[in-house]
Amino acid sequence: MNALIISDSHGNISFLQSIVKTAEKIADIEQIWHLGDEYEDMDYIDFDGIVKKVPGTRHPEYYSGALDKFLSFPFSGEEITIVHSPYDIPKFLIGQKRLFFYGHLHHSNIAKSGNGLLISPGHIKYPFDRGYEASFLIAEFSQNINLKQYDCSGKLRAEAVIKNLADRYELSQANGSPIGWENVETE
Repeated sequence: MNALIISDSHGNISFLQSIVKTAEKIADIEQIWHLGDEYEDMDYIDFDGIVKKVPGTRHPEYYSGALDKFLSFPFSGEEITIVHSPYDIPKFLIGQKRLFFYGHLHHSNIAKSGNGLLISPGHIKYPFDRGYEASFLIAEFSQNINLKQYDCSGKLRAEAVIKNLADRYELSQANGSPIGWENVETE
């Protein structure tokens, strides 16, 4: 099963649509996970699969508490949690064996968090924003989880393999290194 993971479209619907079309040429996408900041943009995108989304800091109800800042769900046998900011990860989930996907910072990253992993796809606001090139992730869930990071043209930038062990995930870099490996603060 494949998921397209995107963040921070910021109202740039035409760019978002081009990213979705590019991703669909690369892989058979069953789900799209939008990690906030203008998640309503997905309402204008032509996609037949399942869309999961969380609000970002630009959403009116983000600070009021009217909307949940995280969404947890199973996907292909894995526990997934999506949030906009790494600061939105509920404390009771930190340290669990699960995959956390977050946006907000506009750069891609993979970092360990207890027995889980924190993963950011980067942004799709514009081709270039805050010093970072636009990027998205396609997660291919099979025996292992293959994360592939692409630029907005669909060129593969980096790839990582996540081995699913009984009590934790083991991360190995397959090629490229634009995906960072540093720690991300969640408090």
